[in-house]
Amino acid sequence: MREQEPVTLQNLYEGAALEAVNYELANVFANIQDPNTEATLQREVTLKIKIKPNQERGIAEVSFQAVPKLAPSKMVATTVLLDRVQGEYVGFEMQQGTGELPLPLGFNKEAMR
Repeated sequence: MREQEPVTLQNLYEGAALEAVNYELANVFANIQDPNTEATLQREVTLKIKIKPNQERGIAEVSFQAVPKLAPSKMVATTVLLDRVQGEYVGFEMQQGTGELPLPLGFNKEAMR
């Protein structure tokens, strides 16, 4: 019979608890480098450990979960021209950086010249 070690965070479920934390840390670091998020928002990783003993207090079920709190993507705005085409309401996005109004599908630019 092999000798058992007392449970620690390092050996809980053969190290899977720490692996879960390390996995979520990598996600946090990737989120920090994402230019679509606010750079200075605080991120965090929480390791939740739940321990549920039985009635006799001799055995306990242990579960864990690493939970990241990441910065959300930045809000992005655009301008949409609202129109009606063949009786249906539609929107056409303005071309970014040009200030040009969008033309409805099937619109013949050449006919305007």
